[in-house]
Amino acid sequence: MLNPMKFGQRRVPPGPTEQYRSMEGLFSWMNENFVRYGDIYKASVFGSDVYVVSAPEYCEHILRSNWRNYPRKGQVVKRIALLIGNGLIASEFWKSQRQMIQLAFSKSAIAGLTRLPKKLDKSYGRRLIENVSP
Repeated sequence: MLNPMKFGQRRVPPGPTEQYRSMEGLFSWMNENFVRYGDIYKASVFGSDVYVVSAPEYCEHILRSNWRNYPRKGQVVKRIALLIGNGLIASEFWKSQRQMIQLAFSKSAIAGLTRLPKKLDKSYGRRLIENVSP
């Protein structure tokens, strides 16, 4: 269920009033709140206000299209990173990893990857014909 809030609006989404402080059950707590509040909600996690999202459109906006506008810093980020790793959450690590891998997904790099299966397919086809021929 997508919240009707648009990316450019400054409305604060609803969320739970109780703070989340435990290191256990974070994903269950998040899922319960997605059911209750929808695909985006504001919550207090480890004493810091955070926005929690699950809709692919919001995730793409935050992680890909507009990632520079979403800082990933502070104590809450460190604590969440302990649970889910540094991949998407820790700012400097995430930024360096993103910049490093970005070249591998350029159009020319992807095009280069498609040539390899074609070569292998031709080579396999020749060997198959050679081995099957009487």
